[in-house]
Amino acid sequence: MTVHELLQSCMQEGNAPGIFFANGIGDAILALPTFRALTSLFPDKLTLVAGDSTPAFLVERLAWKDIEWISVRTTLGGKRVDSQANPRPKSLLLSVVPWSNETLTAMFGRMSVGILVSHFGEGDIQVNFSDQRHAFDSAFDFAAAVQPSLTIESYSEPLQFSRKARHFVSELKKCAGASALVAVHFETHPKKMLASETERHILERLARDWPHVQFLLVAADADNAPRVNQSNVFVLEAADLEIAMATVGAADAFI
Repeated sequence: MTVHELLQSCMQEGNAPGIFFANGIGDAILALPTFRALTSLFPDKLTLVAGDSTPAFLVERLAWKDIEWISVRTTLGGKRVDSQANPRPKSLLLSVVPWSNETLTAMFGRMSVGILVSHFGEGDIQVNFSDQRHAFDSAFDFAAAVQPSLTIESYSEPLQFSRKARHFVSELKKCAGASALVAVHFETHPKKMLASETERHILERLARDWPHVQFLLVAADADNAPRVNQSNVFVLEAADLEIAMATVGAADAFI
């Protein structure tokens, strides 16, 4: 049976198919067309098993049947699923994450997954994963496995932001005037991030060389953002995720 036939069979028998996702904002944006496609095919039929870092827009704006939250920690060694995480049994589960380890495999065992579809070998059906392909395309392979005729372009429309976020961006562009606006985000994952002094030096050099450009530093924690003594560098604390995303989308360039 194909993955699509398995999903249909699960639903006809009243069983509970689900999708597992436990990544942050970047991977959520890249996987958004996948989730749009799957929830469009099966509206209000799929349960999302979500790590606690899953962004709200992935949860609130799609037609899920249910959401089950679990605790997933990010460590220097990668992501770790809490040993107490025990979602309800699933007749079929799509694991749409680009990682695997023993804590994830253990959770699948505890939750009694009938058929597991994943990127890696712990599943019954494997959706091939390659570091040579963009994560945007790799995630959509799950949607294509369910319905081969689906195209990623059909589900890649931009996010619709809240009125508050749109108003903020409008005012920001007025303040910038004729100046180019460059949004800057520094990686915060310990395994990826540059040393803070290196970050500060890069931003300072850019601001000094391009004095007519306004640099807006989008930071999850403004207190730990690089401090640059240049009048054309500003810090936006990303307390509101939608405002931060809308700002990046409206900027003339993004670093």
